[in-house]
Amino acid sequence: MVKIRLRRAGRKKLPVYQIVAADSRAPRDGKFLEVVGHYQPTAKPHTVTIDRERVAYWMQTGAQPTATVRSLIRMTGLLHELRLKSLGRSEEEITEEMEKWQEKQAERRQKRLVVKSRRRQLKKEAEAQPAVEAAPEAAVEAAPEAAVEAAPEAAVEAAPEAAVEAAPEAAVEAAPEAAVEAAPEAAVEAAPEAAVEAAPEAAADSAEEVKGEEAGA
Repeated sequence: MVKIRLRRAGRKKLPVYQIVAADSRAPRDGKFLEVVGHYQPTAKPHTVTIDRERVAYWMQTGAQPTATVRSLIRMTGLLHELRLKSLGRSEEEITEEMEKWQEKQAERRQKRLVVKSRRRQLKKEAEAQPAVEAAPEAAVEAAPEAAVEAAPEAAVEAAPEAAVEAAPEAAVEAAPEAAVEAAPEAAVEAAPEAAVEAAPEAAADSAEEVKGEEAGA
């Protein structure tokens, strides 16, 4: 049995497939009967070219396309054309129907492009949204850490300044208090010493006065 299938060609990572009619018992990349088309999946959009007459010939003689090749042939409109011919439509009717079919296919392709574009846009918005939400959370988490780190530094910087500012004020406040407290103590200590020193001198003076009075008498 003959199958219409794909046969890989092209380079590594840049595949190009031939659409071939080959014996179903032949290896995948083995011998084939005829090349009836080409398929380029790496093109944007991917392209399919077929020899419509030869594909129609092989299909009418019993060749079975694989599922992938059948979908590719359907994209070209050949299956729809063969169906119209099997229904006995005239060439004018087939031409008119094929024009309508091509218009519908163009509308479908346009809709698919719009849907794909919309999906890409939604995907970009979904990827951007977590980043926007993460920014305030990061700021909230960073604020307490910054405050905790800044507190010891502020305390260390404030301590010397407070000590320097407090020292003159303490000295000024302490000086009058020390003078007031020291004055009574100094007076109490000085009074007995003065009394002790003054007593002998007063006794000596009084003794001389007594002697003078006695001598006069």
